[in-house]
Amino acid sequence: MTPTLPLNPRKVSWPAKQLEAEAQNLFWGLLNHLDVPTLVVDVDSRLILAANSAFMKISAFPLMDVSGRSVDAILPDDGLGKLQARNSVEVTIMRNSRPPQTVMGQIQPIEGSNQLAILELIPLEDYYQTDIRNQALWLKAITEIASLNEMDNFEEAVNWTTGTLKTLLAAEVVSIYHADCNVPELRKISTIENGVTLPDRIPSSDLIRLGDAQVWIQGKRVQTELHISARMQNLSYLGTCPLGNARAQVGLIVVGDRSKQAMQRLPQILRLFAAFLTSAHNYFLLVEELRQKNLALEQGLSIQSSIVESVQEGIVLVTPEMIVSDINPAAEWLLGYGDWEVRGQPVENVLIGSERIIPALQNARQGQPTHNISGVSLNRRNGQSFPAHIQVLPIVRDERPLAIAIIINDVSEHEEIRLHSQQLEHRALLGEFTAIFAHEVRNPINNISTGIQLITSRLSADDPNLEVMNRMENDCQRLNHLMESVLTFSRTIEPKFEMMDVGFLLQRILDRWRPRMTRVNVKAFYQTDLEHPEVYGDARMLEQVFTNLISNAVDVLGTRGNGTIAVKVSQGTAVGNRPQIQVTVSDDGPGIPEHVREHIFEPFVTTKSQGTGLGLAITKRIVTAHRGSITVNTFPGGTMFFVNLPASEDV
Repeated sequence: MTPTLPLNPRKVSWPAKQLEAEAQNLFWGLLNHLDVPTLVVDVDSRLILAANSAFMKISAFPLMDVSGRSVDAILPDDGLGKLQARNSVEVTIMRNSRPPQTVMGQIQPIEGSNQLAILELIPLEDYYQTDIRNQALWLKAITEIASLNEMDNFEEAVNWTTGTLKTLLAAEVVSIYHADCNVPELRKISTIENGVTLPDRIPSSDLIRLGDAQVWIQGKRVQTELHISARMQNLSYLGTCPLGNARAQVGLIVVGDRSKQAMQRLPQILRLFAAFLTSAHNYFLLVEELRQKNLALEQGLSIQSSIVESVQEGIVLVTPEMIVSDINPAAEWLLGYGDWEVRGQPVENVLIGSERIIPALQNARQGQPTHNISGVSLNRRNGQSFPAHIQVLPIVRDERPLAIAIIINDVSEHEEIRLHSQQLEHRALLGEFTAIFAHEVRNPINNISTGIQLITSRLSADDPNLEVMNRMENDCQRLNHLMESVLTFSRTIEPKFEMMDVGFLLQRILDRWRPRMTRVNVKAFYQTDLEHPEVYGDARMLEQVFTNLISNAVDVLGTRGNGTIAVKVSQGTAVGNRPQIQVTVSDDGPGIPEHVREHIFEPFVTTKSQGTGLGLAITKRIVTAHRGSITVNTFPGGTMFFVNLPASEDV
């Protein structure tokens, strides 16, 4: 016969050796302390052994009518069987003089007994209100757990995990351990403990023994120091789950309680939180690593920047697309530009004065350095030139040029300044002598020319000496033109600047040259997108510039008997904050021979048999005096001269 539990626990006869008297008193106290209607049943005999006061309240039965009664009398339709099959299910309970009530039944075996179990019979209204609250908590936790990486640091993510697990599991203790890199231990970094204290440090060997997520319950064999601590503090369960992966475990999540049983899916829950916390750990570890690398990189760049700014050589950094990206203070002083003025500008608009730099830059784009470009002169912003020694060095990574460094060394100091000044004095003296010589020679040439013209006028058309006289007259004109060019080149250029319409000037020059173009079958075209393209310059000198360019084109095309000259005015690329006007003079002639291209703007360099070689040299000097630039692009089938002039008075 199975014993019963009457109202007075001291009169109860329990199954042999199950409970002592004091244990019965404790059990009764705990049972009546529960707010949930509860029955203690013998599942084998299907008899009710005990019921708490909460059950008496909803059923209206006195305890003596329930104790020792068949479960089926209270839970009809095999309610106990349904609970044994599904653990948690809606069942109907019979009540005293009241209609039956549907409740949510849950069954929990009593530890240490194969036949005793506890039935919790929760009214549906209370159950679903609690369930809704739990669902809201879980939904909030699931929503927030995906945002662990967005928290400020790993410590905040750990504390959130500890607090959230405490709320969801209602556990008395939740702790998180992390591996200590200095010693083979795990250190407790976050914990919430209510009457239970876990060790502050545990050996790292515990991670190996605990392995995957698992739940230790009272009565099982202890394997780790955590299990020993849990048994000593009478925990009913202890759930653990490692952080990291199988090859590198970095921490441990621990939860436990003394009175509650572990949730059925506690291992899965701990795995979920461990996976997201591991992801956050790896994320913040990577962020810290990147922060350290970035700090080291910034320190390295700061050191390099200090070195670059302190050296005496000017350094100009250029992109592979030939655009200036930065210059150091020494280069600012050498060239007369601020770094903000030249950033983003084509290098040829900044380093003006030597055509030898561009080929070196082209080689640098292929990864080939040029260590020695000597004997070159560069122009400062104010037009003053200075001798320089230049190195062009590619900055390469993975065989790709990232940038090009142009190192400029001013070689005009000390003895070189004295020698250069002496050379300039000699040149000035020679120029003055040349000017005097040219001036003195022009008068005899004019007299000879006048005499030849007089003699020619007296000769008949069939006189055999007429051809000789004509050749002598042409030679006199050529000598006179040469003396004029020498005088022009030797004079100091003193332009009178004013705002002027360069479009009007170009049209006037073309109109003046049109009759001669017609004679040699050359067509001229003028194009501009600007209504009044104004530049700041000397109209007389600029007229000489464009006359030289158009004259050269007509001479080249005239020898062929046909051709086209195009003159275009457009908005140029600004230098610093100063706008530019670009004038392009092009022709479809044979182009400039390769051996002449690099020296085309030097004195006495010409491709014409009757030329002086001073026209383009004078043109270059005039354009430079205007703070402008002139470049040439030539190829078989055409030549293009690009003249850039300032479009404002701020030069």
